[in-house]
Amino acid sequence: MIALFRGEGISPRIVQEVTPMTTLVGLVAAGTGLGFVTSGIAKAARPGVAYRPVLPPPPSLPIAAAWRPPALSASGERFLEIVRGLVGQGDLPERTS
Repeated sequence: MIALFRGEGISPRIVQEVTPMTTLVGLVAAGTGLGFVTSGIAKAARPGVAYRPVLPPPPSLPIAAAWRPPALSASGERFLEIVRGLVGQGDLPERTS
């Protein structure tokens, strides 16, 4: 996001960084600034907060899944199944031991 701003000749003044995003939304509702949230967070209406899409849409960010074989729990295996379903089998290698 910072690179996108700089590409437009803007240097945002970052005063505070917070996690989780729900904390950010609370700070915005209190009138302490603005921030970027995921579309999932933006679906939860909050009084005093307006959500707007970023236009043009920012580029996608690459993500990776990492684990330490062979000790992957059943829930970890299920998580990888879900990730594979979202990104397509060819994009995430099968587990190697």
